[in-house]
Amino acid sequence: MSRKLAGVVLVFSLGACGGGAAAGGGAEVAPEYEGPVQSTDTARGEEVFTDVCGRCHDGGRAPNIRSEAHPVAMIRMVVRQGDGGMPPFDADEISDDDLEAVLAFMVSIQAAN
Repeated sequence: MSRKLAGVVLVFSLGACGGGAAAGGGAEVAPEYEGPVQSTDTARGEEVFTDVCGRCHDGGRAPNIRSEAHPVAMIRMVVRQGDGGMPPFDADEISDDDLEAVLAFMVSIQAAN
């Protein structure tokens, strides 16, 4: 599995496997990660989620993140800065457009807010 693919797969665990502060351990979200979802492309988001994130999160290797909503800003921060066992991924590895599409999908299934 490529680093890019592995990163997106791990991104949505929000530290559930690694237990880092960004997973809800009290870390504040940096202002650059705040703001509304910048995509409405839920179809692309579902495709990326299924192809990348779902390999672990729907496959039992990582927590099922569909079961509760996670703050959009926290997801962005975990993708870009990493958390616990998840490495950080920059926009060359996971495009901003794909990340925002995944967020749009997650909001549509009430897994992000």
